[in-house]
Amino acid sequence: ILGSIPLHGAYGLKALLASNKHLGITASLAHYVSKSSFMLGSAHIFYVCIVLTSLFGVSFALLHFLGDGLKLQIKNRKDRFILVSLTYVPPLVIMLVNQHCFDRILGFSGIFVAAILGILPALMAWRGRYYLRLKGAFIVWGGKPLLLMTLIFFSYVIVLEILNCWGH
Repeated sequence: ILGSIPLHGAYGLKALLASNKHLGITASLAHYVSKSSFMLGSAHIFYVCIVLTSLFGVSFALLHFLGDGLKLQIKNRKDRFILVSLTYVPPLVIMLVNQHCFDRILGFSGIFVAAILGILPALMAWRGRYYLRLKGAFIVWGGKPLLLMTLIFFSYVIVLEILNCWGH
């Protein structure tokens, strides 16, 4: 960003600093990127790469998550067809029915991400440490207070995402 926006001028960094606008850098980038076809093409390619890499990561994670949960093997041709269908067909149908719901669905998926990557590991650590009394070679410091803070934080994220989804 700093290399793309000049220091002086109407859309420069000094003008942005003086204006106190939250979207100032975005507006300045749009102003300079739209003037150059090379920059516009580069930004488009960068955007496509970002979307594809996130799509691959999330879809493969979902594919393996469904495979584990449904006890289906990816190596088995029939099971792989079922898993790929369960992973890709529902989003495809939703996008074909309503093309403008991508942002809402992405926000809604944040609820599941917070639960799977935040709440579930904290609950697993809690159960392992304090219920089953397991001792491992490596235990993260913080104990119950850190686990409670983690549970509260990710619960807060889930509540915010639910409110955000209902707000649209």
